[in-house]
Amino acid sequence: MNKLVFHILNLFFPARCPICSEVVQRRDFMCERCQKSVERIKDPCLGCGLPQGQCTCGANGFGLELSAPFAYLGGTAQAIQRFKFSEDTGLAPFFAKELSAAVKANFPNVQFDAVTCVPLTRRKLRLRGYNQSELLAEETAEIFDTRFEALLVKTRDTADQHSL
Repeated sequence: MNKLVFHILNLFFPARCPICSEVVQRRDFMCERCQKSVERIKDPCLGCGLPQGQCTCGANGFGLELSAPFAYLGGTAQAIQRFKFSEDTGLAPFFAKELSAAVKANFPNVQFDAVTCVPLTRRKLRLRGYNQSELLAEETAEIFDTRFEALLVKTRDTADQHSL
C-alpha cells in the first residue's frame, strides 16, 4: 500500500491496543502499559496450557500438547470476549501473532503441515455472522507460512464451551 495512503488512513482510523483501546503504533499492537501488565503464560503445562504449578489436568489424557499465550484474566479476557462475541474481528491478527509466538516458544522444532480450527454449526455461524476460530486459524497459518485447512464439520449443536 502506498505509504501516504497508509499514513492518512492511520490519522482517521488509528490502531488501538486490544486490551485498553489506547491509540498505539500499528506495528506495536499493544500499548506499553498493557505489554507490562498482561499475564503471559510462561513454562506452560503442555497438557492443559496453564502455568506449571497451576495445572490440574494431570496431563489431559488425550495425548494432546497445548499452548496459550495469556492467562484468561482481566483485560485479556475482555479482549477475547470482544473478538468472540462482539464482532471485533480486527483482533484476529493480534491474537494470531501472540498465539504463534507462544507456539513457536513451546514447540521450537515443530514444522506444521496445516492449521485448522473448531468449526461452528450453520446455526451458530448465522447467529454470530463469522467464525472467530477460523479467522484466528487463517491468520496463524499465514504467520507459520503454511495452509489453513478446514478439517472438521460440526453436524449437531452442542453446549457452548464457555458455558460449561
